[in-house]
Amino acid sequence: MKSAECRMRSHRDSTLGTRRRCVGRRPSVAYALLTLITTLALPACNVRDAMTTDVEIVARAGDHLLTVDELADLVARSPAILLSRGGMSRWAQAWIDYSLFAQRLAAGDSLLDTLSVTAAMWYDIDSMTVNRYSERLADSLVRLGDTTVDSAFGAGTHRLIDLVLVQTTSDMPTDELEARLRAVNGLQARLAAGVPWNQVMRGIGNPEAGVITGRMLTVRAALPPELGAAVYALEPGAATRVVEASNGFYIARRPTLAESRADFTSSLRDTLMQRMQRDYVEALPDRWNVSIRRRAPALMREAARYPYETSTSRKVLGTFNGGVFTVADFVRWLPVTGVQSQIPTVGDEQLREVASSLIEAELLYLEAQRAGVTPDLDGLAQLKQRLAERISEIKEALNLDVLLSSGANPDVQRRMIQLGLAEHFRQVVAGEQSLALVPPFLAHKLRDEAGWGVSFAAVDRAVERARIGRAQLARSGQLPGAAIRPPLPAARRGGGGGDR
Repeated sequence: MKSAECRMRSHRDSTLGTRRRCVGRRPSVAYALLTLITTLALPACNVRDAMTTDVEIVARAGDHLLTVDELADLVARSPAILLSRGGMSRWAQAWIDYSLFAQRLAAGDSLLDTLSVTAAMWYDIDSMTVNRYSERLADSLVRLGDTTVDSAFGAGTHRLIDLVLVQTTSDMPTDELEARLRAVNGLQARLAAGVPWNQVMRGIGNPEAGVITGRMLTVRAALPPELGAAVYALEPGAATRVVEASNGFYIARRPTLAESRADFTSSLRDTLMQRMQRDYVEALPDRWNVSIRRRAPALMREAARYPYETSTSRKVLGTFNGGVFTVADFVRWLPVTGVQSQIPTVGDEQLREVASSLIEAELLYLEAQRAGVTPDLDGLAQLKQRLAERISEIKEALNLDVLLSSGANPDVQRRMIQLGLAEHFRQVVAGEQSLALVPPFLAHKLRDEAGWGVSFAAVDRAVERARIGRAQLARSGQLPGAAIRPPLPAARRGGGGGDR
């Protein structure tokens, strides 16, 4: 992003695509935005820094080197690994992340300082910030006094109802269907005899058995037609008879305001907040004059196919008051989805919506910052703990605690770490262990602060040697059949041209 205040932070992401509300009691404004697509087969990775001219070196990470023979020997042992430049480069990229991670730990860095936590957990931090901004807006705009609540309850547009549903299906055996009808009729008979609702429903909720109970605020259009007609004929305190709908048998009760004022007020407030948040988000494009360029879909497809090659592109996808959204900004969002292969086949209109949604999410965060909203300290502490647990998992997978406590001199320790990485990869290929990838945005930070590179020429040599090695293993009957997938690291912020 360009412009001083409206520059898009290069590390920010969110889910992509169609607008939705986040799960939770109060939906976020920004992350009510974006959800997209599935699986990306990433292309060969770019060279970040100049590689050595040694054609036997596939990758460099700091002072660690990955040789052609080491990579070829690794992938030759699994028939599931694609013997191509792209497939082999993914393993080289994972090796780079592991190597840089191990080197930082060997240097005494916990990777839990404020900058590292902020870089690795920025999505959660941004989401937390925008959620707090959302709630502040709602608190200032949605005020429900007793008079407002009384009026809303009396109007009856929104109905708070207690509900029991005994679920059925169209292919349910007749005897089971009849048994469920008898059960719900029994509940209705107790209600008709004057037994209080809470007493009748106590302990009967069992989703696994198809019995669902609860209290909800609803509107008529959200209910099955048969149930809606019955519910909206109820006076406060009354209950329906058994209502049969396409998904089962219902009984509903409308509580009085006196007994449900707190629930009605809270539910109504949440409903109004959701409406306010939706309206606020939908007004963003006009408020900021967001415009998507005609060529944006084509550029986005290219970026999805070749994220490494386009990761520094300043071609403009969209504009807004005071800034632009570039291909590079789009590429930096790709890691959050993790799986993006359908982007190249998505229609132009949907891709324009994706670009607009990404801009909107960035602008919401910008507005939160302008309002002085920050994430809460308890939330930040929880994020730091989550990152610490993830780091511990990777250290355990790579056996780093043992390697780093050996007391060996730096050269020996470096070789021990490289052997540890090779052993982890061997176990992954053999199906003995899961691949414990470094969190993508922590990996971004490590790469930004170190030298690293991949040589395509050396990758090609490794491909050829792996093919020879795999053929030899197959002829000797030693080829394992572990069905594993090559790692799919997130799109990196490396530069360079690179082959496709």
